[in-house]
Amino acid sequence: MALSQHGFVEQSGRRGAYRLGPAIYALANKSHGINDMVNFFRPALIGISAETGLSSYLMARSGLDSVCLDFSIGSSPIQALFEGVGGRLPLGVGLGGVSVLAQMDEVSRAKIIEINQPRYRQWSVGIDTITAEIAMLQRDGFAIGMRRNKQTDIKTIAFSADGAAAFNSQAGISLLVPNEIDEERVASIVSTVRKHLA
Repeated sequence: MALSQHGFVEQSGRRGAYRLGPAIYALANKSHGINDMVNFFRPALIGISAETGLSSYLMARSGLDSVCLDFSIGSSPIQALFEGVGGRLPLGVGLGGVSVLAQMDEVSRAKIIEINQPRYRQWSVGIDTITAEIAMLQRDGFAIGMRRNKQTDIKTIAFSADGAAAFNSQAGISLLVPNEIDEERVASIVSTVRKHLA
């Protein structure tokens, strides 16, 4: 009776027969604190930036946006699209947000892209570009792309932070890379990031 009063079980028709209630589902999907996720990924960000010399960012979904939860500054002075922890971008504008979209189910992803479409125009980002980057992430495990901010081209490589699923969240790791980066350097960065996220 006590479990029933709190929604953990409910009667299933016959007297004395019970099944799990909705509170069990809610408890199983309870989110961990954001601090737990940040602490989980922080060593990876530090290692990635130390090894590559590039700034790395932990981006997570917050409604229709991606928000920066943590970052590690590298030795390369490349300007980001946002201002540090708490910086927000519409999901799809930055490649960290693209990596979040790539993890979502197709229906939810399509709805967010549809809602954010007017915001993409403000950043001169096309849906075809976002869709191609999502496909690249799903195919190769990373995506690389260019965005423009205040007359400056910013190149980013992003990865899905699959460990975020343990925190009932969707997140991505993005790195700012030189615009003239070659394939060999990309392969080296991909190898380094995968090693630290393993």
